[in-house]
Amino acid sequence: MIEAQSSTFSELRSAFDRGDFAAVRRLAKVQLARPVDEVSSEERRAVEALVARTSPGRLAALIYGIAALIVLAIAGYWLLHAHK
Repeated sequence: MIEAQSSTFSELRSAFDRGDFAAVRRLAKVQLARPVDEVSSEERRAVEALVARTSPGRLAALIYGIAALIVLAIAGYWLLHAHK
């Protein structure tokens, strides 16, 4: 994969392995903000892949959105019809 990994990337990978996804996003932001000539394209793709693996999937976001709408609909119905 990457022969000469930077210390920041090693730290980022370690945070990912520990499950500290907030640190992964924070370190990735720092890593991706570095100038293009300081970070190899292969390392940049690896960082972007790690960040993509920490973001919620589309299906999960859709399910949570539907669940939130159901809860809001039930709460609204209860508020409107509770005193009848």
